[in-house]
Amino acid sequence: MDQVASLAASKDEAGRQLAEAKAKADSANAALAEAESRADESEKSAALLAQELAAAGAAVREKDARLEDLRQELSGLREAMAHGSASMKSEFTAMLERLCEEKDKQLADREGELAILMEKARQGASTKPKSNIAPKATDIAAVEGDLADTGAQSRRSQSPRRSPRSSPANKPTVAVSAATTPASASARTPKPSVTPGRAVSTPERKLNVKSPRSILRRQDPPSAKRRKVHFNERDNAIELRSGEA
Repeated sequence: MDQVASLAASKDEAGRQLAEAKAKADSANAALAEAESRADESEKSAALLAQELAAAGAAVREKDARLEDLRQELSGLREAMAHGSASMKSEFTAMLERLCEEKDKQLADREGELAILMEKARQGASTKPKSNIAPKATDIAAVEGDLADTGAQSRRSQSPRRSPRSSPANKPTVAVSAATTPASASARTPKPSVTPGRAVSTPERKLNVKSPRSILRRQDPPSAKRRKVHFNERDNAIELRSGEA
C-alpha cells in the first residue's frame, strides 16, 4: 500500500512537472511566435528602409548630375561673358575712336571757319573806317570854313571905327557868328562893351580852332571805333553765314 501511495504520489508529481513543462513550452512557443512576428515586421521595415535608401540614393545621384550640368553651364556662361566683354570692349573702343575723329574733324572745320571770319573781320575793320574818313574830312573842311568866316567877320566887327548904338538889327555879323559858332565857343567869347561916342579898341583874340584830327578824335572816340569794328565783324560774320546757307 505504501508503494502504491508512493507511486501515485510520484505519478502526480510527474504529471505536475509535465504540466509545468507544457506550460513552459506553450510560453516558449508564444515567445517564438512573437519573435517571428517581430522579425517579419523588422524585415518589412528593413525592406521599406532599403527602398527609401534606394530612392534617396537615386535622388542624390540625380541632384549630382543636375549640379554637374549647372557647373558646365556656369563655365560656359563665364567663357561667353569673357568673350562678350572683350568684344564689347573692342566695339566700345572703336566707337569712341570714331567719335573722337568726328569731333576732331568738326573742330578743325570750326577753326577754319573762325579763321575765315576773323580774316574777313580784319579786312572789314581795315576798310570800313577808311571809307568813313572822306565824309568826315568834308565836314571838318566845312567847319573850318565856317570858323574862318566867323573869325574874319569878328575881326571886321572889332576894327576901331565909330559905330552907332548897338542893336540886334544893326549887327548881322554877330548873328552869323552866333549861328555858325558852337555854343561852348559863344559862351566863352567875351562881348565888347560899346560906349557911346568912343570907338572900341580890343586886341584880336585867337580863335579856338581845333585841328581836323582832334575834331575827328572828339567826334569818334576810341570806344566808338572799337564798337564800330565789333559791329563790322558781326555784320561780316552774319553775311558769311547767310552766303554759306
